[in-house]
Amino acid sequence: MDRVSTSNGPRRRVVIRNTAPPDPTRPDVGRVHVHGRDTATLITRARREVGESMNRENDGEGREETRVETKGMSERASSSSSSARVRDGVAGITAGATSTLVFQPLDVIKTRLQVQDEIDATKQRYRGLARGVRKIIAEEGVRGLYAGTTPAVMGSALSWGAYFTFYNAARRRYADGRGDGSGEPLTATMNFMAATEAGIVTTVMTNPIWVIKTRMQLQRATNGAKAATATERPYANFIDAFARIAAKEGLGGLYKGLVPSLVLVSHGSIQFVAYEHLKVSATLSRPTRDGSPDVTASEAAVFGVLSKLFAAMITYPVQVVRSRIQQRMDVRSADAPTYARFTQALSQTLTREGLLGLYKGMTPNILRVLPSSAVTFAAYETVTRLLAPSDL
Repeated sequence: MDRVSTSNGPRRRVVIRNTAPPDPTRPDVGRVHVHGRDTATLITRARREVGESMNRENDGEGREETRVETKGMSERASSSSSSARVRDGVAGITAGATSTLVFQPLDVIKTRLQVQDEIDATKQRYRGLARGVRKIIAEEGVRGLYAGTTPAVMGSALSWGAYFTFYNAARRRYADGRGDGSGEPLTATMNFMAATEAGIVTTVMTNPIWVIKTRMQLQRATNGAKAATATERPYANFIDAFARIAAKEGLGGLYKGLVPSLVLVSHGSIQFVAYEHLKVSATLSRPTRDGSPDVTASEAAVFGVLSKLFAAMITYPVQVVRSRIQQRMDVRSADAPTYARFTQALSQTLTREGLLGLYKGMTPNILRVLPSSAVTFAAYETVTRLLAPSDL
């Protein structure tokens, strides 16, 4: 009898001849032979060939599926990272602009108190927070309390938007760099480094805006018409201020106070390390969102206040020195001290006014930054949570 046997290999004809009936006394007699090999051997070999062929096909399909799946995971990870950056930026811009609009009057009086360097208290224009507010309203109207609002909103929105974006990008990079996939919170050192990186980049980007804000906040006008001093022609708006500073003082004028501003990067670093520590401590048993503890808006507000107070007490003297460097020197009296450099301004302030001179304007600053920080962090966490499901 002829029978055709096929596999995934070439077709071949196998001739099977039954040469004798089975003989129980002779096991070899009656066994089916194929060209000298028994049937069992042939079947085993055929099965092995079929199995190997199927495995080769499956391996090829598996590798292709793995490549497709890996590519898809990579694309999803890239999309998720981009969405996170957009979310961080939008949340930061919203938070910064909101807090600035709410607390601008306190920032104006704080800046004006910071630059008062008269030794004789009776010659000081603003004697404390309450009297200062009343004097501004009496001389300039309520509008005077919102001097410099445009650069303040621009600078705050841009600063917070950039800061949160670079800060969280750095944190994700540090988390990925560990390579352990543990999902554990970052260490205080990693948070500090991430905050410092973000602060340096943001400071260099926004310093010209803060110079303009400081000078516009210090402009004093009667009924919005004439400047308080004969030599001062007030800046009409942000664009006018930028153009005039660039034309008269060059790039150096727009970057006045950069050194103390870079020193103040430590303020944000200290605040964010404290904030992250408070978040982690309060949410140890909760699930995380993108590796970060999930907190409510009210918790974020409280943690923002506490972390800001801690950082402000340490770094406030540098803010005073920066304001004095950034002010317009051409509108000051001839006998007024000049502030050219960070170390010179710091030394001169300590020599003339003592340690308290470095804390001028601290009261309105505390009243401004604590609730401002609460609003900022609460808004940031809220907007982040709202944008998270949208997968922008």
